[in-house]
Amino acid sequence: MTAPPAPLSAYVSRRGVRFVVVALILISSVQLLNVQSPALAPTAWIGQRLRPYLEPEPDSLSRSPHLAHDAYLANPAQPVRFTHVEYADCDGWDPATTAAHDPPGCLRARQYRQIQAWYADPKWPHEAETYRAVRQLERCVLGLKVCPTRPLIASSWWYTFRGMRGGVSGEEYWMSEVVEAVQEDDFIIITDFRAARMNQLVKDLSELLHMYWMRDANAFECIQDPRCIRPEDYTPVDDPTIGYDLAALTEAGDIGVLPMHRIFAVSYWGARPVNAPAPGLNAAYDWGVVPQPGGDEVWSYNPLGRRWVITPFPYPDHTWIPYSAERECLQTPYIPFEERNSSVVILAKETKYFHYPVATDLLPAWPALADDLAALGHSFVSTSTISEGQPLPVGVEMVGRQARPAYQHLLAGAKALLGIGHPEISPSPYVALCKGTPVIMPYNRNVSSPTGWSKYNAHYVQHGPINELSEPYVYTYDIHNATDLRDKMIRAIQTPIEPYVPPEYDEKSVKVQTRKMLYYDYEGEYRRRVDANGGRPPALPTEQVQRCWERKHCFNTSYPDNVQH
Repeated sequence: MTAPPAPLSAYVSRRGVRFVVVALILISSVQLLNVQSPALAPTAWIGQRLRPYLEPEPDSLSRSPHLAHDAYLANPAQPVRFTHVEYADCDGWDPATTAAHDPPGCLRARQYRQIQAWYADPKWPHEAETYRAVRQLERCVLGLKVCPTRPLIASSWWYTFRGMRGGVSGEEYWMSEVVEAVQEDDFIIITDFRAARMNQLVKDLSELLHMYWMRDANAFECIQDPRCIRPEDYTPVDDPTIGYDLAALTEAGDIGVLPMHRIFAVSYWGARPVNAPAPGLNAAYDWGVVPQPGGDEVWSYNPLGRRWVITPFPYPDHTWIPYSAERECLQTPYIPFEERNSSVVILAKETKYFHYPVATDLLPAWPALADDLAALGHSFVSTSTISEGQPLPVGVEMVGRQARPAYQHLLAGAKALLGIGHPEISPSPYVALCKGTPVIMPYNRNVSSPTGWSKYNAHYVQHGPINELSEPYVYTYDIHNATDLRDKMIRAIQTPIEPYVPPEYDEKSVKVQTRKMLYYDYEGEYRRRVDANGGRPPALPTEQVQRCWERKHCFNTSYPDNVQH
C-alpha cells in the first residue's frame, strides 16, 4: 500500500497544538486585519483567514458562496466557481471535537468524518494520486480550498484512468480533455479502473460525491445491486433465479448508499436502439431491449434516462461532451497545399473494412480508381493491418499502423481523407479538417443526409455528424457508385482548404458542455421522475436485468472479487 500523506486532521485534532496556536493568533488579530469576525463556523472563518497564505486569491466571481444555480446556467461559458466557507446547518461546527458534537444536518461535518474514517481504514491499497486527491477533498471541507459543495467526481472507466496518465487513444484523449475541464471548475477527480475498489471508495466518501462515472455495464450492474445503490432506489427483480439475499446483506451491513441520480455510464457508443448497432453492442442481444414498432427503442443503462449516459458524440438525448481535436492537431504544424505529398489516406484500421458488405461494390473498382489518381500524380495510402484472408485491394499502398503523432503528420501532409464505410464514427475526420485536409465520406441506401439514430448507423452513413458539413470541407459519395467517388475525390484533392474546427467541437465547447453537465440539476430531475412514477424511482426492466446476468455483465459475487474493467 502506498504510504498516505499526512491528513490535515493532524492540524485540527483536539490535541493539535498548531490548530490552537493558529486559531488564537487569528482571533487576536481581527482588528489588525481590519475585519470583523463573520458569523461563520469557527473552522470556516479560520479557512477564510488562512486562504490568502495557502493559495492564490480566487477571482472576484469566486468569492460569493451563494451563486444561484439558475444564474450560473444562464451563462455557462463564464468560469464561475463556488466557494465553500459557508454550509447550511453548520453553525458552531468544530472539527476538533468528536462527531457526537456535530450540528445535526451539517453536510460538511459528515464529509469530514467520512474522510477521517477513510484515512483510518481505506480497505484497499490505493495509488499515491488517490491519497493526494483525498487530501484535497479534506482541504475543501475545511474551507482551505475553493470547491463545489460535493467536490468529488469518481470514475472507474478505464479510459478516464488512462487519459489522466497520458494515454493517446481517442477515448483516452477525450477523457483527458473532459478531466481538465472538470478540474478547472475546482472538482476533485479520483479514478481507478478496478471497479470494486472504486465502488468501495465511493461508498466510503458518499457524502462528498457529485458524480460517479462508470463503464456502461458497471453502471447498470450497480443500479441492480443492493450493495451499491441505496435502498430507496433499489428495486428487486421478480426472478428467484437471480438477485441477492437482502436479509443476509442487511445483517452483514453490506448495503449500498449511492443515489441513482449520481450514477453515470460513460460510453463511446451510447445507449442505442436495436436498429442502430455498434461494434460489440446490439441492444436486443446484449441488453434484452425489446424491439418496438418504428425501431427507436428508448432505453438506458440508468433507468432515469439517456441523460445519465455521457458520450463524445451528440447521440439523441444523451449528455454530450464533444471530442475536440483542436489542441491535439495544433501540436503539429499546418502544411500548405502546394507542399503536400499528393496522397489520399484511407480511413480503415484493418483490411477487412474493404471487404465488409457495405463496401463490396467498390472492391473491383480500386485498380481503376488508383489509375485515375496516378494520372493526376496522386495515390491511395492505407494504415490498415492485414486481416486474414482479406487482402488490401490492388492499387492501395500500405504504410502500416502509425503511432498517434505519426498519423497526425500523415493527415497533415495528405490531400484528402477517404472513408469506406467503417469505422462507424471516429475522431480522425475532425483531426483531418483541423489539419486543412478535406474529408470524403460515403452514404448508403440513397440517403445522403439521414436523421435521428440513422445518422449514427453505418448501414446509412459513415460518420453522420461530419457529413452535415458541406463542400469544400466534406464531400459525400454513394458507396455503391465508383464514378461518384471518383468525381468527389478529384474535386477534393484539387480544392485547397484552410484548417477548420467545427465550432461545436472546439476546446471552448468542451468546457461549456462539461460545465452544463456539472451544474445540471440531476437531483431535481430525479425527484420529478420519482413523483411521476407514483413516489417510486424508475426501475430497470426485468428482461434487461435477466440479460445482464445471462451475458455476465452482472455478478452475484462478493464485492472484493467483482473486479471488472
